[in-house]
Amino acid sequence: MMFSHPAWLPAGIIACLCLFWLWRRYDARQHAALARFVSAHLRTQLTQSVSIGRRRVQRGLLSASLALLFVALAGPLVGYRWEQISRRGIEIIFCGGYIAQHVDSPI
Repeated sequence: MMFSHPAWLPAGIIACLCLFWLWRRYDARQHAALARFVSAHLRTQLTQSVSIGRRRVQRGLLSASLALLFVALAGPLVGYRWEQISRRGIEIIFCGGYIAQHVDSPI
């Protein structure tokens, strides 16, 4: 597969890796703050409503959209063939529309 601007692909990989690193750091900080605030036997009762699966799906969709954004920025050239043709000829320009007429009228 060819791209018109392939430099966006490594930038997208770096952006996704930074996003994953930020999520890991956020989760570690949240876990540490919760451990300082709540005892271990109450932690499971207080965090029952938190859905880890839903969070993973949300993060997966966000990272996939970020990756696809960078692929779109790279400009894939699938099904596209550039062929330059030089032709000599006369260029004719048609102008259609309203033609104003000069009318002498007192104002």
